[in-house]
Amino acid sequence: MSYKDMKKPKNIWLMGDIHGDYSPIKNFYRQNKDILSKDFRENVLILLGDVGINYFLNNRDEKTKDKLESYPFKYFVIRGNHEERPSLLAKAYPKEWHKEVFFNNTVWVENKHPNILYALDEGGEYEINRQSVLVLPGAYSVDKWFRLQNGWSWFPEEQMSSAEKLQILASLKRDYDYILSHTCPLSWQSYISDLFLSTVNQDEVDNSMEKFLDIVAITTKWKRWYWGHYHDNRDVSAVNGTMLFHNALPFGMSYAEYQKHCLTF
Repeated sequence: MSYKDMKKPKNIWLMGDIHGDYSPIKNFYRQNKDILSKDFRENVLILLGDVGINYFLNNRDEKTKDKLESYPFKYFVIRGNHEERPSLLAKAYPKEWHKEVFFNNTVWVENKHPNILYALDEGGEYEINRQSVLVLPGAYSVDKWFRLQNGWSWFPEEQMSSAEKLQILASLKRDYDYILSHTCPLSWQSYISDLFLSTVNQDEVDNSMEKFLDIVAITTKWKRWYWGHYHDNRDVSAVNGTMLFHNALPFGMSYAEYQKHCLTF
């Protein structure tokens, strides 16, 4: 069945990093269940990376996935830097994963969690409500060495590869309606530098993904660019950008609009 044949979602929101903690979604649902459809196919929550449900790679992840699927949503997941690539999980466990078409492009789906849909690891163009949407996953982990020293998970392919970046640039259009990524272009960091961890030497951070996003930013145009990664909710109006953390926004809305209308979202 193609995406065009499926029941279309009526309600689409975005949210930032949850790091394996389903409580922001639980709170969002409890506050808005009267206006949500009871049909999960009509509610889509786009998660902008560091969802953390393929982080521990054990039963702890499974419990979180079960919790997410207890709410009436389909989840469209963009990979961050605190989770394994779904393509690598599918390669390791081919009988447990499959591909589907969603938002007019391919997504990875774990068989036992059919309502959690993962955008392609290499990124690409999707179509949401007839709007063109460029998806650009991945980022560098500033806590890489801390995690390794403590025996915690770190994923070597957390960022887009050089080949994947070249593939995006080769197919890049002049205009998109929206861009969704986990991190943001390097040149925008001056707007959010107050969020940088004081314990991290920024000179030692690998900004190759952010530099790539800079190239994207000077090559194409967009109505609004959404990202997560930095654990705050704010607009960067100078670049038509919105950064999200635990607040959910209706797709296409800015954070200022959210505050102006005093929405429960």
